Amino acid sequence: MSLVECPECNKEMSSTAPTCPHCGWVRRFEEAERKDISIGRILFALSLCLIIFLLALPYFDNSLVTANFGVKWEYKITPIKDENLEKEMDKMGKEGWEMISARRASGYGGEFSYEMIFKRKMREERK
Repeated sequence: MSLVECPECNKEMSSTAPTCPHCGWVRRFEEAERKDISIGRILFALSLCLIIFLLALPYFDNSLVTANFGVKWEYKITPIKDENLEKEMDKMGKEGWEMISARRASGYGGEFSYEMIFKRKMREERK
């Protein structure tokens, strides 16, 4: 509670009083509500928004932060047999390929393999 100046008689009155004790001026409800907002509440609300934003940041797609505008990609679709999966994945990674999609597929004669789609940035000489 603090003392404020009455807009009618210019004498001091309580900031929470509904009427001026000197002249009887009646405070409107909206004015009392508007003056009740404090800096602390505003800072609390801003801090809360910042915390929510920071907690949600890991769920955003990294492309929002590290956009590769103008980058050209090359794609490769390849089947990899189960017994060669680890070796072939290491080889593709060393060549700069990034796996986009994979699905397990059955072939003829009961053989199983993975059908995978890879991408990598095009090198300058290939553009």
